[in-house]
Amino acid sequence: MIGQRLWKHVVKTDGCWNWVGARWKRYGCIRKGPAREGYRLVHRVSYELAYGAIPDGLAVLHRCDNGVCVRPDHLFLGTQLENIRDMDAKGRRGNRKLTVEQVRAARQRVTAGESQASVARDFGVSQGTISWLHRGLTWRHVS
Repeated sequence: MIGQRLWKHVVKTDGCWNWVGARWKRYGCIRKGPAREGYRLVHRVSYELAYGAIPDGLAVLHRCDNGVCVRPDHLFLGTQLENIRDMDAKGRRGNRKLTVEQVRAARQRVTAGESQASVARDFGVSQGTISWLHRGLTWRHVS
């Protein structure tokens, strides 16, 4: 059963209950069953186990903004538009999180040899975000 497999890979803290198994992008994932059946996102599985089926067209959002959290009371339903608004309100969508000055500083630090992971931690973004801006794949208008 998927529920039994799910909880074997969860570390519970006083805050989030973190999935420590396989990941897809910034979310935990688990096999549906045999290999050919594909994968499911673990926060969706956790929500369904706690509250029942997820209505068509709704996403499972995180109050905690932790993509690997499966704690049911940290999860809630919303539309994709509500998810985007939630991301915007919390300042965690795309390039909006960094200022032009921060982008320049991050690029300079990486060029000087500092690790992307270290720079990312200091600016509160992912290592991938720093990699993309350093390579000029995002923030192209900033030199």
